[in-house]
Amino acid sequence: MYPYVQQYEFEALVLAVPDHAEEVIGIDGLGEQIHKIVEQSGGAELVNDGYDTCPSRRIRAIAPRYDKNSMGQ
Repeated sequence: MYPYVQQYEFEALVLAVPDHAEEVIGIDGLGEQIHKIVEQSGGAELVNDGYDTCPSRRIRAIAPRYDKNSMGQ
């Protein structure tokens, strides 16, 4: 028997801990830029306030190489 573990949205975790974004995603300078997004939004929980501001679109806007399907799993 295996416990059920809900998979959380990868991008939300990246926004919550931006210092590890460069290491996990492999894009230099990403952590600092994510810190700015979180700060301007008022916190990681407030980042997603519309269609164009969802976490994956925010990350892709600053890191065009980011691919949600291959990097976010």
